[in-house]
Amino acid sequence: MTININMRSIKTTKNILLCVVAFLMASCSQVHTKVSNDSERLLALEMLELENQYKEVPPQSSKLLNAILNEGVAVLGKKATEPETAEEAIAAAIMVSRVLAQNNFFQPIKYEDTPYTLGQALAPKNLLDEEIDAILAFEANNIRKQYYDSTKPIYLVDCDMASLIMFSIFERLGWDTRLVKAPMHMFLRWHLPNGSTVNWDWSNWNSFEDEDYFLAYGATAEEQRKQGTYLQSLSKNETRGNFIGLIGSSLDNKEKSRALMEKSIKLAPNNPTNLNNLAWLYATDPDFSIEYSEVAIMLAHRSVAADISYMNRLGTLACAYAADGNWNLAIGIKKGLIERHRSTIHFENYQKNLKRIEQKKLCEY
Repeated sequence: MTININMRSIKTTKNILLCVVAFLMASCSQVHTKVSNDSERLLALEMLELENQYKEVPPQSSKLLNAILNEGVAVLGKKATEPETAEEAIAAAIMVSRVLAQNNFFQPIKYEDTPYTLGQALAPKNLLDEEIDAILAFEANNIRKQYYDSTKPIYLVDCDMASLIMFSIFERLGWDTRLVKAPMHMFLRWHLPNGSTVNWDWSNWNSFEDEDYFLAYGATAEEQRKQGTYLQSLSKNETRGNFIGLIGSSLDNKEKSRALMEKSIKLAPNNPTNLNNLAWLYATDPDFSIEYSEVAIMLAHRSVAADISYMNRLGTLACAYAADGNWNLAIGIKKGLIERHRSTIHFENYQKNLKRIEQKKLCEY
């Protein structure tokens, strides 16, 4: 996702560029980083391997991921030093972002082109010339398009997958970066030795302060701040849970999907996307809906409370009430959703499921 905000970059472009040069000369710090040789611990590789256990991931996807991880480490230098200032952190983030761009990683334009998993993100796209032109012209790709290589395939990589890959590059170097889940968005955050933090937003190719996101997200951010959950840095297990849930949501086998999504909730109990997706599965599958309708309602409420910015979560809540036989409440929620959100891409689905609820049927995708 890209966000429209007044871009208050933490440091000036001039300072960042100067530190890129300094970073390449390994003079921004004095303590060298020990590069890990244990690639198995890298989260991106772990998630791609997990995905491959449930559905076939082409070998070239794994090869590409390993190549990019290696390129990211190489561009920083195996003796690179962990950033100590915001300028140094942003400089390193730019260098790694450039590696992704040089491999034709572009932000997708359409919601339906957003990858759920690394396997999907690392699958090359067979695009028409006019589709490529549109991607390059997309505002979010203004900087990335400078590195476009017409001899290579294009990959559509969203904020989640790009942030995961960048995280794993820095993870290999032993640097303290963490992922942050924002409303319908994800970005990378550095935790610097002096206790300060600095954000890097791959989708927008910029560094924003937390307050910038707060102004962009409005009421949702205000509610999350009250809950104490707004823009929290995720632990590695919470990050793992986020991506396990996305893998589970992408599977056709409902039992396997359910198992992974339940695991994701245990690891990341406050992740609104995974809460919503598991609630949807429980509420809409005839094999689960009778036994798990009350659980679906609970999960859907937690998802809405965690992040109301994505109105589709209210649709899931309505479907959960329908599964529990509370048809009137389900109809009321669905009608309110339709009235307020006629322009969304989910509008036709809202209408279809309202008719199903009125007929006392379970919702369907």
